[in-house]
Amino acid sequence: WPTDGTLANWITDHKPLASDPPAGGSAEQFRDPCSPYAVKNASDNLQRTLVGAQVEGNRFGAVVYASKDIARDQWQARETFFIDTFTPAADNLECPDLFEVENGIWVFKWSVQSNLKSKEQDMWIAGTLRDNGDGFDPLPGTSPMPVDLGTVYASRTMAANDSRRLLWGWSRERDQASAEDRRAWQGSMTAPRELTWDATRRMLLSFPAQELLALRGEVLGKIDVPRPAPAARRGAAVATLLAPRGAGAADFEILASAPPAALRGLAVGIRLLANSQVIAEVWLGARGLHIFGNDVPSPVGGVVPRSGASNASGRRALRILVDGTMIEAFADGGVSACTARVYTKVPASEWKAEVCVRGSAGRLKATAWAMEHGV
Repeated sequence: WPTDGTLANWITDHKPLASDPPAGGSAEQFRDPCSPYAVKNASDNLQRTLVGAQVEGNRFGAVVYASKDIARDQWQARETFFIDTFTPAADNLECPDLFEVENGIWVFKWSVQSNLKSKEQDMWIAGTLRDNGDGFDPLPGTSPMPVDLGTVYASRTMAANDSRRLLWGWSRERDQASAEDRRAWQGSMTAPRELTWDATRRMLLSFPAQELLALRGEVLGKIDVPRPAPAARRGAAVATLLAPRGAGAADFEILASAPPAALRGLAVGIRLLANSQVIAEVWLGARGLHIFGNDVPSPVGGVVPRSGASNASGRRALRILVDGTMIEAFADGGVSACTARVYTKVPASEWKAEVCVRGSAGRLKATAWAMEHGV
């Protein structure tokens, strides 16, 4: 515990608060307690936390531990809150997370750990709590949904002072140098995201945190094409949105939008190039949201069920953030998010961005901003 307000000096508690993994589990597969939670009008007045663990039958889930004061008193194992029966490739459940999104409706989020690193992914499912918070029942007819369609793992959420739910994720490298441990690091943090609940569709939506708007600098490029010419082949460029900037802003943001009706037969893409070579492409269309390219080690993306929403202006929007080696894309009115890591020897300040289409389009708009550093 900290002994002063500067957190410079700490003392160690005399014993672990959770000393034993659950029956059938092991200390190796026992980790990542979530923020404490309490159910309104619970009869036992206990605080609870969830811990990722192996349980009996060589299964993986989240186990409830509880105490009167979860910060200081010994935790007592309660029940198995959730078993991951949805992902056969899982070899552990990590980073359990739980928060209420509507009166009586909670979102449970977790990380699927796998020996197949390409299968690791963060998932969420909505449901209700029972037994004072010891048990969880998914909403009827629901199944787990991805937090991100790309390389986000081990994400955590927190409640902001204004009641928003904020999320940060970890995005690992997937190139050969990383696989061979030739780097001195592993992974990087995503930009902060806001999670909001769509009560009508019962969907968890994800957007860049509103504070990131304050990082928008000068406008680097802008297009407004009333009706782009039909493009039969994938990737026909409509216009150059962003030109190489030399020593200028390395990090940038792009927002592109089109009428939702047009996207029934249209895909909109942002192509990033360096020295005429494609680094990465971000595409939004009927087949979902994807990121791929010559410098993306593992193409990522897909379709989230019940997606296809437009933004507040009635247009379907694609927003991407480029920060160092990371590309984060958001679309479908917050339903779809996709993250990829990009490796190139050409700095982002030398990149060029083209807006591309496949199919016929209505009015196509796009703007690029420099993204200033916040610290």
